[in-house]
Amino acid sequence: MAHVLGDAENRGIPEIMITYRSGGTPWKVVIDRSGTVVYNSFHIEVEKAVSLIKQLTRVGNK
Repeated sequence: MAHVLGDAENRGIPEIMITYRSGGTPWKVVIDRSGTVVYNSFHIEVEKAVSLIKQLTRVGNK
């Protein structure tokens, strides 16, 4: 998670919110090593998130 301030060019909307089409803050986006968005939502289920992050951080995961 991160907090990014918007700028006047984007009407105060942070670039990350535009890029990943978030619906507000806080918003969770998980991106794998190849740059694919594997999770993008406001809500997060802790057990599923932990499992996903463990899977993505395993050595040799591509």
